[in-house]
Amino acid sequence: MATAAQLARQKASNRKMRSQGYRIFEQPLYVSDDAEAVIRSPHETLRRAMILWQLGCCADGTPHSEIRESMERCGLMPDLSPAEAEYMATPFHDEQTDTDMKWNLESSWVLLWSLKRLWWLNSPDTLCGCGRMAGILRRLESAEGMQRTFAMHSKARILDLLDLTLRQHWAVRDDYLRGVHGIAPLFGRVVERRHHALLWLTSTTPWGEVETDT
Repeated sequence: MATAAQLARQKASNRKMRSQGYRIFEQPLYVSDDAEAVIRSPHETLRRAMILWQLGCCADGTPHSEIRESMERCGLMPDLSPAEAEYMATPFHDEQTDTDMKWNLESSWVLLWSLKRLWWLNSPDTLCGCGRMAGILRRLESAEGMQRTFAMHSKARILDLLDLTLRQHWAVRDDYLRGVHGIAPLFGRVVERRHHALLWLTSTTPWGEVETDT
């Protein structure tokens, strides 16, 4: 049975979805309750945000050797998922693999929001601010920088965003399955990457094993 917090979150998210013209899933669909959810530490969140940013930069043309050197300097290599470690093991990748890695920037962006490094989070129908992200993370690109600790948004606020993102992702998939294609592909890709990041942030599941079920 849904808790009061879960029902309130559903109601608030559906109100936003309705105001934006998206379809709403009327059946039970909830994120974890506040009492059950776990939130990653600021330290772990920062390391993951840095990894995703660096992978995105590598895919976007920054020399592979430069990215690898930075990851080693920051002590991030042990934190790579198996797929990420494989990507960093070779400087040559096909275009689709690089494109998928560049979408990691959207995941890094929402993690920076959770760390209160952003004043606001843009709508998922627009891309993240790569210049702003670089300005934040380049100042932390060192072993010492990775030890910085930032205050995070509250568990309740993070779960609020996860709940809305879950419903947005459902609307994207429903749109696709019905063959309507009324939602822009950009919205779908951004929402998917945010959903992945937020599920990781509110669980103990390894990055490479997160599943964005709706």
